[in-house]
Amino acid sequence: MKCKKAKTEVFSKLEKKIAISLLTGMSFPNCSAIFKINKFKCNAIVSTFCMKSNRLLYDKLWHPPFEPVPITKLREYSLIFIDDSRKLEDVTIESPIWVLADVPTMTLNALWNNKNHTIKDVLNNSRRDLLRFRCVGIVGLEKLIISLHKNGFAIKK
Repeated sequence: MKCKKAKTEVFSKLEKKIAISLLTGMSFPNCSAIFKINKFKCNAIVSTFCMKSNRLLYDKLWHPPFEPVPITKLREYSLIFIDDSRKLEDVTIESPIWVLADVPTMTLNALWNNKNHTIKDVLNNSRRDLLRFRCVGIVGLEKLIISLHKNGFAIKK
């Protein structure tokens, strides 16, 4: 277990630009026209951006299953989401699990649902413990281990 700072790309520059534009008031039709993607993709990008930036706040706003949080609710907290997204650029042991690139969302959600909100929380588990979590399979675990290794961390054997 090693604490090392590393640069990571949780969001591409385009995703960040789209999300910030929508959070600061751009309409979905304008976003769709400017960035040449459909409005559903714009909605998915802003939802993912907000969820990864501040999952606790996003969960508080989100209630119906399988529906994104309305953009009007997200805009009320836009400054928080935008500020918190900047915290995802440097990876430390206290970083949220959402900074781990290339780990399937299903795996990250499983970790989150089992109260593993930071990298430190994940590192307190063994591989066997992590495999016991529902929806963390062998492939998800392998990708998690690789992502942790890229950032200078290792799970207990």
